[in-house]
Amino acid sequence: MSIKPRFASLIFSGLKTIELRRVCPKVSDGDLVIVYVSGPRMALLGAFLVGGIVKAKPSVLARDYAIRAGLQKDELLKYFAGKEEGYGILIKAAWEFSRAKELTHLRRMQVGFHPPQSYRYIDQHELPKLMN
Repeated sequence: MSIKPRFASLIFSGLKTIELRRVCPKVSDGDLVIVYVSGPRMALLGAFLVGGIVKAKPSVLARDYAIRAGLQKDELLKYFAGKEEGYGILIKAAWEFSRAKELTHLRRMQVGFHPPQSYRYIDQHELPKLMN
């Protein structure tokens, strides 16, 4: 999952406990999410375990989750502008890798690797290649 540096820092510090999305990826409680931090860093920095999914109107998400998402209520509402519902991926536990996997490294390990725009699924055979 691609996450902006500001929010990745909050996730790994434990201050951000929900990742908001306009479209919900197909994840479930207990799934592993690998965090790709977008520019300017451009690297796999860590991961988190999904603690569940919240689906609600943006006004409800703003009221109940803005602080846990690292946002002001007005920022959250702006992000969901035009959407009737939004999604939150609850973060059960998060950790940083001992060494970041920079985009240049990822492309050497897997020819044709492209970082996700929002999210992308990887299979059990792809992950070890990326983590070497």
